[in-house]
Amino acid sequence: MNIYNMDGRLVPEQEAMLGVHDLSILRGYGVFDYLRTYNGLPFHLTDHLLRLQRSARLAGLELDISMEELENRVRQTLAVNKHQESGIRILVTGGSGEDNMMPSGSPKIIIMVTPLEKPSSCYRNGVKIITSQVERFLPRAKTINYIPAIMMLKEAQARQALEAVHTSRDGYLLEGTTSNFFAVSGGVIKTAAEDKILPGITRKLVIKLARKIAPLKIGSVHRDEIRLLDEAFLTASNKEIIPVVNIDEIRIGNGKPGKITGRIIKRFKKYTSRYCVAASS
Repeated sequence: MNIYNMDGRLVPEQEAMLGVHDLSILRGYGVFDYLRTYNGLPFHLTDHLLRLQRSARLAGLELDISMEELENRVRQTLAVNKHQESGIRILVTGGSGEDNMMPSGSPKIIIMVTPLEKPSSCYRNGVKIITSQVERFLPRAKTINYIPAIMMLKEAQARQALEAVHTSRDGYLLEGTTSNFFAVSGGVIKTAAEDKILPGITRKLVIKLARKIAPLKIGSVHRDEIRLLDEAFLTASNKEIIPVVNIDEIRIGNGKPGKITGRIIKRFKKYTSRYCVAASS
């Protein structure tokens, strides 16, 4: 049974309730962040809390809690859940509103800890993704409004794809619905600039690791360049690094996970192992 944290109070999942007048329900107003554990330790927790704080600020939500207290709540909630590895979702709702529109009460802070699993075949064989022109509102904030993402993922599923990548109006690939996108062409790694996407914590780490392997350029790939790509991959907290072997029915490289992607994955695994040792010491 999962134990959640509702505004500082630990409750069983079945008892975690939110009032129907909360603006997260009435208006889809709220932000969140998501991270995972390695060896039971929250990975880059401070980075995720800072991003949550930024998302709240961009969305006009006032967090009436210190980062120290929020970190304590996360660690407390994690400690009472006995999963081997966990996914941690920190949700900040809009709170109540007198006119059911404008916030007038304090935001609710909910921490959800659940078991973490990952589909191993994706990493071994690579995945297919599609592109989509559905626009993302306020991309630098991690909001709870996932209508565009769900629309895109429904299309992806209909086309037997794992993920859908937002494109700009002029056709440049930006980011996935729940992931960041990287491409490799001519030995150079590329990923979209931060001002057009939600800067992922895993993305930030991968950029650092990738620069030790090959040249890296901040810049987006155009749809017309997909046929020229040698490799591609996705990054996300829950997905880590997933090789991409097909985009919009176009085979990437030889249709198998690429060598540069493989080297980055190995470096990432080494980093997470060392991080856990350092964090537990």
